[in-house]
Amino acid sequence: MKLFYIKDNDDSYIVSLLFFKLKFRKKRILGFVDYKKNYYYLKKHIDVTQLKPAEGELRDFQLKLLDFSYEYLKEFEKKGWNYFLTSGNLIGALRHKGYIPWDDDIDIGLMRKEYEACKEFYRKEFINIDNSNININDKRFVQKTNRIKDQFLKKYPNQMLFFEWHEHFQILKGTSFKDHLVLDIFPFDYYKDNYTIEQHIKYLDYIKKQRKKLNNLPKVIEFVQNEIKTNKNIVEKSSTIYYGLDCTDSYLRKHKEFYKYTDLFPLKKLSYENLMLNVPNNPEHFCEILIGNYMDLPDDIGFSHHLVMRDFD
Repeated sequence: MKLFYIKDNDDSYIVSLLFFKLKFRKKRILGFVDYKKNYYYLKKHIDVTQLKPAEGELRDFQLKLLDFSYEYLKEFEKKGWNYFLTSGNLIGALRHKGYIPWDDDIDIGLMRKEYEACKEFYRKEFINIDNSNININDKRFVQKTNRIKDQFLKKYPNQMLFFEWHEHFQILKGTSFKDHLVLDIFPFDYYKDNYTIEQHIKYLDYIKKQRKKLNNLPKVIEFVQNEIKTNKNIVEKSSTIYYGLDCTDSYLRKHKEFYKYTDLFPLKKLSYENLMLNVPNNPEHFCEILIGNYMDLPDDIGFSHHLVMRDFD
């Protein structure tokens, strides 16, 4: 199912093309208006915590992915790598005690030292997916990257694969891109306590501009890693924590504050699909910094972000 995005003020609305058949025409505008009214009605009257879990193919995929990921999370704990749920999975743990009903991935965070140890371990242990010919400024670079992954998955069916992006790394397994399972692992860093979020946002803008000049993914990774090593505001330990320069969430949202050490540590466990998984010490505040009111009905309700990308042709 393909999706049609419509931007109105500061909210984005996702409307299935099934409502519009083949083309978006004037006589179908009323269909969108009705959808918009329904969305706002739901937003005001539905308790988001009472939404039922996914069903059918999506639910089967969620549980398979969780089983796949849980084996690695147990291994992380044995190695002393203090993983924690982040992004949509953390929100899901708080709101739904498991997956957000339309979610379709597993995102975990690690502090820098453990992240680098984890990355190097799996880089050596698993088959590396070649990223040397990926141009991140190509408008279709995600689709082209998916094709490269598809080739490796077909060449090494059900073997463990490693792939490094410029904003995290992945562990993959499957027989093709359409059926593969993937665990996404994201880095967090300590920052100087007198360093401000305003300074950091300006610095991230600089990083984005420099990345665009480099094009080639390995060169971008090398540049960002060098920035991490030489940036004096990134320290070994402090009371201030934030996403790494090589973490998607550094660039996805403009957060208004850093996390405090006590927001994250000591880690605790919450029920996630009847498994007890690590989460930040103050998961509620963590999610508030992440997206604001995490208990509000989101505007992407019902939209599986990753599964729809598996038909990349």
